[in-house]
Amino acid sequence: MSSEFDAASPEQRPGLLRAVTDPVAAEFFADQRHSAAWLPCSDLSIPELASCALLLMIKDEDDIIYENLEHHYRLGFRRFFVMDNASTDGTSGLVAAFRAARPDAVVFSCFDPVAGYYQEIKMNALQAFAQSYLAHEDLPVDWIFFVDADEFITCCSADTGRAKSAFQAVLADRDKKMMIFHWVQCASEQLITNLDVNYQPMATFSRRWRKLVPSVPKVAFRGNHDIQTTQGNHTPATYPFAINQSVVMAEAGFYVLHYPMRSVDQLRKKIVNGGRAYEACSKLRSDFGGHWKYYYGLYQQHGDATLSHLLREHIEGCA
Repeated sequence: MSSEFDAASPEQRPGLLRAVTDPVAAEFFADQRHSAAWLPCSDLSIPELASCALLLMIKDEDDIIYENLEHHYRLGFRRFFVMDNASTDGTSGLVAAFRAARPDAVVFSCFDPVAGYYQEIKMNALQAFAQSYLAHEDLPVDWIFFVDADEFITCCSADTGRAKSAFQAVLADRDKKMMIFHWVQCASEQLITNLDVNYQPMATFSRRWRKLVPSVPKVAFRGNHDIQTTQGNHTPATYPFAINQSVVMAEAGFYVLHYPMRSVDQLRKKIVNGGRAYEACSKLRSDFGGHWKYYYGLYQQHGDATLSHLLREHIEGCA
C-alpha cells in the first residue's frame, strides 16, 4: 500500500488513507473496548488546544449544543467558530449564553440563512474565515478541528496520563499534518420522547458501540496548508503528505462519541430539517444527503411511528 500511496495524486490519497487507517482504528477499538483500558471521561484537559480552532455547523440543536461547547471548552479549546444554519429553536441563544459564560474564549457565531445541504462548501468557507480572522493573533491558529453538535471528541482511555501525553505529542510534532478520530455511536438504554433540561450526554447515552462497524472518521488538520474538508468532514479533499504524517487517534485512546439520535422530538427536527435541506439543493448536488431524503420520505408516510422505529434500531445497534 505504501508504494501505491506514494504514486497516487493528492486527490487520490484520501481514499487510500482510509483503506489503511480505518482498519487500524477498528483494531485499536476492539482491544480497548472490551478491557479495563476503556473508560470514557469528560474532564480531561489539554491546554495546548487553546491554539487550535473548533468549527461547527449547527441547526436546531438546542438540546445538545451548550453541552457540546462546554465539553470542548473543558477539553481545552478556546476558539470556537459556529455557523448557525437558520435555526428556529433556542440554539442561537445557547451559543450566546456560552459566549457570556466563557469570556476567556473567542466564540464567533454567524447566522446562515441558506437552508440547502451545502456543508462542504460552507465549512471550507468558515475554515478560511477562521484562519484569516485569527491571523493577527500572537498565537496563530495551529490545528483546525471539525465537529457537529452531536459529536464530542472524547478521551476513552483509562490511562488518561498516557492519552494526554500522546495527544500533546501530535499537536507539537510539526511533521504531523492530520489527526483521524473515529465515531463511536452512542444511545440511551430506553427510548426517550424528550430530554430533561439538565441531562448529561455521557451518562444518558451510555450504550455504546462494541465494534467499530462501520468505521467512520472525522479529520482535523494542521492549519495554513491549503487543505479543505469534504462533506461531513470525514476526509480531506486532497492529501499531499505521507501516510505517516497522519495519526489515528484511537491509538491514543481518543474517539468522537456520537449522539445522532437522542429523542423522538430531536429526531423529528433532524429528519424534517435534513429532508428539506436536501430538497433545497438536490438540483445542484443529487449525491448529497440521500439518507435524509429516504428518512424524510418514511416520516411523511408514517409520521412519528418512523421516529420510534429508527430510534429503537439505533438503540439496538449500540448494544
